[in-house]
Amino acid sequence: ETHQLSDWIGEFLDFARPRPLQWGRCDLVDLALQTLEACQNDPRVAAAAITLGPGARLTALANGTGAEAEVEGDAVLLRQVLWNLLLNACQAVQASTVRRVELDLVTEMDRVGIAVRDSGPGIAPEDQPHLFEPFYITRGEGTGLGLATVQRHVAAHRGEVIAKARAELGGAEFRVWLPRVHGASGFST
Repeated sequence: ETHQLSDWIGEFLDFARPRPLQWGRCDLVDLALQTLEACQNDPRVAAAAITLGPGARLTALANGTGAEAEVEGDAVLLRQVLWNLLLNACQAVQASTVRRVELDLVTEMDRVGIAVRDSGPGIAPEDQPHLFEPFYITRGEGTGLGLATVQRHVAAHRGEVIAKARAELGGAEFRVWLPRVHGASGFST
């Protein structure tokens, strides 16, 4: 209970008192792989026997150059966006028989997308309009600030976050779109 209270207070303070952005060039491939590794090593994720890994596009970019996945932004806040989405997906799959979460990247000519997909129950239609509201929760655990924080950080980066039910893995998909760094090569996937 002490750990949960500490987490809640930390999330509330982060949401209520956003820090100034520290702008710089960020390679989303590196940020995604670092955050994915941290999440895989989280004891809560490991204890839940969740298959957590990179999607095909992230794997391909990790083996090459990530130059086409560069954005201008605050690496700390972008890492928090990824962490919140991954942790949310891991919590969503805990009641499922297949516990799978995937982090992937997609690119378009002028933007880069981060996709977090899970094999959980998906998003109920009545929850869809409220997903990004502070303190809105659909499960017994959590603070209801994770997705609100995601939306705030993404908006600060001039991006958008989209949630949809029944993604490729059968559950939900949260996709964050961020503007690509000008001059990076572009192609569509």
